[in-house]
Amino acid sequence: MTKQDPVQTRLKLLVAASNIVVQEGVGSLTLDSVAQKAQVSKGGLLYHFPSKDALIEGMMALFVQQFEAKLAHELAQDSRPHSKGAWLRAFVCASFDTEYPEQGVVAAALAALVNSPATLAMMQTAYDGWKARAIASDIPPMTVSLIMLATDGLWYGELLGLKPLDEASRRVLRDHLIAMINDYDRGEEA
Repeated sequence: MTKQDPVQTRLKLLVAASNIVVQEGVGSLTLDSVAQKAQVSKGGLLYHFPSKDALIEGMMALFVQQFEAKLAHELAQDSRPHSKGAWLRAFVCASFDTEYPEQGVVAAALAALVNSPATLAMMQTAYDGWKARAIASDIPPMTVSLIMLATDGLWYGELLGLKPLDEASRRVLRDHLIAMINDYDRGEEA
């Protein structure tokens, strides 16, 4: 028997939990179902996540970590990383990234909040930090709120399967939000 890498086992469990919620619904998320789907013993699961709440917190932490990495990547790709609104542009780009591979983890974590509302505090803290960084990039707070609410609305709509925009319209909306941000860098009001 070979010993598995604990980091890989943990990720395998989080992905299995995500898949259960996405494919079967939040009511099907149990420690037994996650262990079975991940092909990990229940003891192995309990080593990493001693309770269902700990598993849900792990799902949320994974989302925050992955989104932070995506934000850092987008900011690094920005041709004007020190201009007004650079951080908010990165947020918009990360939020609109159709290649974003963690959507299943996100969907599962958000759906699982039904079972663990206290976990929402982790997401609120992360979101408050993102908003503060956007405002610190020298964009007025109301414009930051408008842009973040627009990206959130699209994101949650897609997450819930509403898909209000086709791909072309999605790109137009993204480009419009970026243009609003860029107007502040040029000294124009959006």
